[in-house]
Amino acid sequence: KECSELFVISPSASIQDAAALMASKNIGALPVVDDNGRAIDLISERRCLRKVLAKDLPVEGTTVAEVMDRGMPCADIMMTV
Repeated sequence: KECSELFVISPSASIQDAAALMASKNIGALPVVDDNGRAIDLISERRCLRKVLAKDLPVEGTTVAEVMDRGMPCADIMMTV
């Protein structure tokens, strides 16, 4: 099955909106993008559970920025793995 659309979220979005988008699109993670569309992190269902529910943060009002790790690993095309 070919994927034709990339779903992303802003750091200012609520964690509730992120979870709802992941659920509605049946995906487990979303790239977090800044105002320039640059990927700055990745928010996953697991991170939502560990950072919000496990720490008893309010689902309403908690933003994606509050649970981000602040750093997305990336690789150069010339890097070897």
